[in-house]
Amino acid sequence: MQRFAIISDLHSNLEAVTAVLEDIKNQGVEEIYCLGDVIGYCPNPNEVLSLSEKFMFTIIGNHDEAVLSGKGLEDFNPIAAQAVLWTRDEISHPTVSQELSDRNKRYLQNMKKMVKKETFLFAHGSAISNMEYIMSYYDALHTFKYMDQNKIKVSFIGHTHRPGIFLEGSFKITPYDAKDFYTIEENKKIIINVGSVGQSRDYNYKACYVIVDDNRFYYCRVEYDVDKTIKKIYGINRLNNYLGDRLKSKDVNYKSHM
Repeated sequence: MQRFAIISDLHSNLEAVTAVLEDIKNQGVEEIYCLGDVIGYCPNPNEVLSLSEKFMFTIIGNHDEAVLSGKGLEDFNPIAAQAVLWTRDEISHPTVSQELSDRNKRYLQNMKKMVKKETFLFAHGSAISNMEYIMSYYDALHTFKYMDQNKIKVSFIGHTHRPGIFLEGSFKITPYDAKDFYTIEENKKIIINVGSVGQSRDYNYKACYVIVDDNRFYYCRVEYDVDKTIKKIYGINRLNNYLGDRLKSKDVNYKSHM
C-alpha cells in the first residue's frame, strides 16, 4: 500500500505551509512530494525553504527557477517579477546566516525537473514544461500523448493554483468538496492538479493539497492565518499590496505568472 501527500505552489507562505504540514502529520502521512514554486510572492522564503528540506523530493517551479537563475523572468508581469527579485535578495541578505543562504541555494540547485516513480509522473506545469498551463482538456492533450509514449498512468501537476482532474478521452472534474475520494482506474490515464498551498485561485482561500491512498486520492483544504500573511506582505515595500489582497480575493487571472 502506498500513501503520500502531494503539495505544490507554497510561494513562501509560512502560515499556510505550517498549517498544511501539521494537517499531513495529523493524518498519519509521512512522505511528502512537492511539485515546485516553493518560493515567490509571499514574505517568508528562507523559512519555507528550510521546512521544504524534509520533503522526499521537490520539483523546480518557474518561480524557483527565476529566483535561482533569472530564467523566464522576462515573461513575468511586473508585480511577480519584483517579488522574484525581492526573494532573491532575501535569501542572500546579510542578516541571513551564510550557512542558511548557502543551504537554500543548494536546495534550489538540487530541485528536480520531473520525477517518475513506476507509472506515476510528478511535474510542475506539465510533462512538457514547468511553464505550461493545463486548464482545459485541450491543454492536456500533449501531456496525455507523452504519458502514452512513456507508460505513465498518472501525472501530478501544479502551477495553475487550481485543483482539477483530467481523464483521458473524457473531461475535466473540478473538485469542490474536500475528502471526496476519487479512484485511479487501472485502464484510464489521469492528470491531477493538486492545487496550491500558498496562493489558492479557485474562490477558496484555504490551502489545498492531495493525499494519495493506494489506488484512490482525495483533496484536503486547510485553514490558516491568512490575515497574518497579508499583514506581513503589506509591511514589505518591495512586495506589492496586491499580493496580499489576492490571498482573499476572487481574482482568478491565473495565466499571468501571478
